Parts: sequence; C-alpha cells; structure tokens
Amino acid sequence: MDRRTDSLTVWGKGITSPIQRAEIRILETPNGNHPEWVRQSWVGLCYPLAQPDVLETEVTDIESSNNSFFGRLWSRFFPKPYMMKGYLVVGSDAISALEASNPQAADWWRAHHPALCLDDSAFLFEVEKCERVKPQFALNAANSASGK
Repeated sequence: MDRRTDSLTVWGKGITSPIQRAEIRILETPNGNHPEWVRQSWVGLCYPLAQPDVLETEVTDIESSNNSFFGRLWSRFFPKPYMMKGYLVVGSDAISALEASNPQAADWWRAHHPALCLDDSAFLFEVEKCERVKPQFALNAANSASGK
C-alpha cells in the first residue's frame, strides 16, 4: 500500500477520490550528529506526514559528535535529552523518498540505523527547517467524466 494516498468517499455522492496526504519539504540541512553529506541529502525532498500536527517531544541524538572514544561511549549510554518541535515521517517512507534521490544516503541509514528505516519507526524533522506542502485532492477520471 502506498502511504501517500488514502481513499476518500464523499457521502451521498458515491464519489471516491485518492487524497494526497499532507507532506513536508525539507528546506535546510537538519541538525544532528550524522555526516554532513547524509543530512544534506534530505534537503529539497518531500515526505508524507505520519500525522498532520506538529509534534513537540523529548528527543536524544542518535550519535555523539564528540570525537573521543570515551565521549562517544558516555553519550551512547547517557544521552542528553532535549525538547524538539517537528514533523513526524514514517521511517520507511522517508528512506524510500531518499532512495529515489540519493541511494548512497539511503544505504548509509540502512547500514548505520536499520531500525529507523522500518514502518514502525519515524524521523522527526525540525519545524524551522521544513515547509508544509498542501494535500492535493483529485477526483478520479471516471467520477469526473460522469459529472458526479
């Protein structure tokens, strides 16, 4: 099933229509401790939202930017949480869109954080680095032609 489209039935009219779910477009390189080229690969792409509202939640960085062995070890076992407002995108949807644009970046995510690439995981993209893309409503050709 393609998560980007759902079906809408207009009650009393017998019209079914695919709905394009709300999406975001990444405008700026997201923050994080991942390689710069991986983070830059998100920019310019659109991703379907897992939920329509902005989510504010406590997050922790996946990797430490501290280059010392003990710094990385400390950060892995004692991550420092912080609050973040962002848009939630299902992990598999994000990686699929990334794959079409930059297969090397998608492979990087699969190799380094495979659990984030699944249907039951999600990426949170900062509100400040994104723009919402309006959903598109389009009646299918059969419904349009019949005048319903």
